[in-house]
Amino acid sequence: AEDVVSIDAVIAPTSDPFELNGEGAVRYAAEQWVWSDGVPVSGSTPKRVARRFAELEVDDFIDGAKAGEPQYGLSSPHVRVTLKDATDGIRVVSLGAKGPTHTDSEGNAVARYYASIGGEDSVYLVHHGLYEVVRDLVRESGRKAARDAEKAARQERIGSETPE
Repeated sequence: AEDVVSIDAVIAPTSDPFELNGEGAVRYAAEQWVWSDGVPVSGSTPKRVARRFAELEVDDFIDGAKAGEPQYGLSSPHVRVTLKDATDGIRVVSLGAKGPTHTDSEGNAVARYYASIGGEDSVYLVHHGLYEVVRDLVRESGRKAARDAEKAARQERIGSETPE
């Protein structure tokens, strides 16, 4: 995770209009995570995404499954995260359809997603926390874009209200 220098995350739209979708992109520069415009990212979300996806923990391996089989939703994944390291090494992790839940040691049902790693045809089941942390990054990116748009609109109004 410490070698990751950029993260590009995409959550594809679904038929559910209330489901979050969008993109989030950050890079590591000058000892901090920054947005694409160079503004520092507050909080730990990029670090959490880098750690969770670089050190991918798999709950289960789906024996004999192929990532292209439609029931796994990996041909058109719901989530795609691309990590890049300083040597231009790239890792792409895709999350597809929801998989069977897992019951933890306390008897709680834990949601899981089918996953694949770019360049491999294997299918895995991963904890829903991977989706949650990507959703945080995309949500924060959307909030930043909205703030930037509001700021630009205010500056435009100020410019148009200036007497000549």
